[in-house]
Amino acid sequence: MRTRVIWDNGEVRIWRSSGRGVACLATGQAEDSQALVAFLQSHSGLLSGSRLTLLLDHPLLDHRLERIPQMSKKLQRQLLEQREQKAYGKEARNWSALALHPDEAGAQDLRLVASFPSGLNSPIAEWALRAGIYLEGVYSLPAALAASLPAQVSPNGAILPITVGDITYLVAQNANGALLFFVRAGNCVEEPSLLERSSGRLALFVEQEFGMSPELQEAPSKEVVPSGLFTLPAKSMLNLSALRERRRQAALRFRVRAFSVLVVLLLLSFLQIQPSLAQKQELASKRLSLLPEIRSERMELEKAKDALKEERILRQIIAFCRNRSVEKLEDPVPSPLPVLVAGIGDALPSNLELDRIECTIDTESESLRLLLRGRPLTPDLDLSNQLERFRESLDNQGWLIESSAINFVQESSENSRFTRRGAQRFFEMDVAIRPRPVNTQTL
Repeated sequence: MRTRVIWDNGEVRIWRSSGRGVACLATGQAEDSQALVAFLQSHSGLLSGSRLTLLLDHPLLDHRLERIPQMSKKLQRQLLEQREQKAYGKEARNWSALALHPDEAGAQDLRLVASFPSGLNSPIAEWALRAGIYLEGVYSLPAALAASLPAQVSPNGAILPITVGDITYLVAQNANGALLFFVRAGNCVEEPSLLERSSGRLALFVEQEFGMSPELQEAPSKEVVPSGLFTLPAKSMLNLSALRERRRQAALRFRVRAFSVLVVLLLLSFLQIQPSLAQKQELASKRLSLLPEIRSERMELEKAKDALKEERILRQIIAFCRNRSVEKLEDPVPSPLPVLVAGIGDALPSNLELDRIECTIDTESESLRLLLRGRPLTPDLDLSNQLERFRESLDNQGWLIESSAINFVQESSENSRFTRRGAQRFFEMDVAIRPRPVNTQTL
């Protein structure tokens, strides 16, 4: 929505344009900028969410025509700035210039310049910034009214009246309808003589400046608000806002737009991920419902694994014992360790005795590791030969010897003959064997 606030010499009116037309929302009085800010603050509910434009006419608002040489825009602006300082001295004022294009050829360009004190303009911009209202600008009301009028072609030019509230403005146009200048006539409805006097002064000014004699075309109507004020582009009006204030308002507008875009993106993201969230919740619910069944299946699986492991061990033991001799003929199943100890005892030469036997059975590789520690019964015995006979006896019993290592240990003995007997040499034997089928009593 577009909102126009017209501040015309103490009278304030808030206008809004919608699809149903232009309507006046509020009226009031404001003699200075502080009173205007108070009025706008009291009607902030009407202004929020809209783009605000302030159109003003004030006794301190000046309009003039400036002719400048044809040169770059930067140099023309510097020249206008110098003339502004020369005209008003050190007074801080905001000014704006609009190019006019009457039908005259020359080496100079024509500019319509509006000037307004900065001290009256700044409080309005500060209030809009604090209130978070986007202020498009502070514009000259007479210049905006003049620019909103349609061009009227006439042989000598025309002076067209336009009324806002009770105040009539006169706008001078050349023969092709181009803007020349304008004046504020006043309340011409109550005082018709003001219209004639003001039009005469305007015609005299136009004749002196442009050499034309425009004529008044029609009488003013009662309280007309042209719709062109709401469709008039900003470049066709004289913006009296300071450059710093325009930048601050532009930053505010950018933040508002960025926030709006962020809200839309967040909403779209939420709408996009909402099905995923619902699906995730559904999957989580299904998972919770399946947990008892999963635990039950896992327990059954563990039991099956334990049973398979036990069965594998039993199969390995059976495979290890297959084709091996039993300890007794009536034994139904071979007993590996008793049979092994008995076999070692049978294979051991009679001149050797064992102090320790360690047996380790690897059922997976079907191998057996023997750690033997023993001694000879006589000191003059050939121990290496006896141990070789022991290995041959194991081979004859059906064992495949994969590896063997023999270590001889010397130990000191006491003087007693009994303790010295057979204690001069000890042997340690590490043997790795594997069963080999033999033609004996088997399973």
